[in-house]
This record gives sequence, structure tokens and C-alpha cells, in this order.
Amino acid sequence: MTKQDLELDDAHLVVAEKGTVCSASAFNPYSYDFYGDAEAILQNLDGSGLDLAERRMFMLTVQNETDAEVKIYERVDDNNWSVSTWRGDNADDLHRNIGDMLFRNKGVFCTGEQAKGVFEKMELALAPDGIVPAPHSPRAAFGHPIRAYTKAGYGRASVTCFC
Repeated sequence: MTKQDLELDDAHLVVAEKGTVCSASAFNPYSYDFYGDAEAILQNLDGSGLDLAERRMFMLTVQNETDAEVKIYERVDDNNWSVSTWRGDNADDLHRNIGDMLFRNKGVFCTGEQAKGVFEKMELALAPDGIVPAPHSPRAAFGHPIRAYTKAGYGRASVTCFC
């Protein structure tokens, strides 16, 4: 399989070496979608079994009828994460492009680096929020943006774990 077969981003072709944590997570990225108001979403998130500490990079998207926000979390060290944000009116194209990339990647390249390529190709200007302490739970990591985007009612929150 070549990079042309995968149609992936040349600038972000970091091979996930066999036997490494990156290799295992490159082969099994996952995504969860939650719908409802803040409390319904957070209850389902609590029961999801997400273990953010096992990943190096993950993404939260929250969306209501008029607005969307994407947050990218990337591990800096064992105790800290860098967070960047993009805001717009819809995140559907991003979800589709990320899903397509994950499927085409087939576990060969680092999914976090490939996700960065998707953001760049889509010209999503991610603004750095800063460095935050490692979250102790998905609710702690995502509760505030989920509440902010579902305060007027129904919304969607999606968590995608890359590498």
C-alpha cells in the first residue's frame, strides 16, 4: 500500500511503527456521537467508557442548530494537554473528512498527524487556547463546551480519539 493509494496528506505521513502505542491506536481510532441536551449528553458520555489518558490526541465537536465548535486536545506531557479551538456554523464536513481519512488510513499512519492534515486542507484556523492540566474524566474535559452549546436545547457532541 502506498501513500497514493491512501490519498493521505504528504506533510503528515508519520508511520505508526509496529509494536508501539501509536501503532495500536492508529489501527483502532474511534468516535462517539451523543445527542440531546447537556445532561443527556453528559450522562451518556459518563457511561461511554472513554479513557482519554490512553490517547495522545483527541477531538471534541459540539454543535447546535446555528453554531459549532471544535476542540483539539494534544498531550504535551504526562500532566498537560494543549488545547486549540475552531468555531463556525457547522462541523458536518469536518466529521465526514475525518471519517474518510480514518477509513483510508487503515492503521498505517499516525491518525493524529493525519487529522492535522485534514484541518489544514479544510483551512480550519485553530486558535490556541493554551496548556491545561490532564483531565481526570471526559466530563471534566468536555462539560463546559457541551453545556455552552446545548444551553438552548438540543445539540450534538462528538468525541474522536486519534492516536
